[in-house]
Amino acid sequence: MPAETPFEVILGAYLTQNTSWKAVERSLANLRAAGALTLDGLRALSLDELRRLIQPSGFFTRKAPALKAFVAMVDDEFGGSLEALAAVPAETLRGRLLALPGVGRKRLTLSCSTR
Repeated sequence: MPAETPFEVILGAYLTQNTSWKAVERSLANLRAAGALTLDGLRALSLDELRRLIQPSGFFTRKAPALKAFVAMVDDEFGGSLEALAAVPAETLRGRLLALPGVGRKRLTLSCSTR
């Protein structure tokens, strides 16, 4: 099952690190069932609940805080809007995203190529 929304692409980029897409699909299904496949949904989850939901993807103790850091950055710097984030020039955005935990050049390239 490929990602259905741009936000799912972002989540997949975080979750697929060091795991299979099958494991990511299980984590995305858990998030979907919890109503958490949106910025609002992730905001509403506690860190412990997010860890539990993404556990199939492995490294959940590292990935959950990284996802929360991404959401916090979108909220703090882009008014909670993925559209505002997407409107930033790619090179500017690349530098900002690389400063986040859990974002490396390879993952960023995969995510940005879907824009």
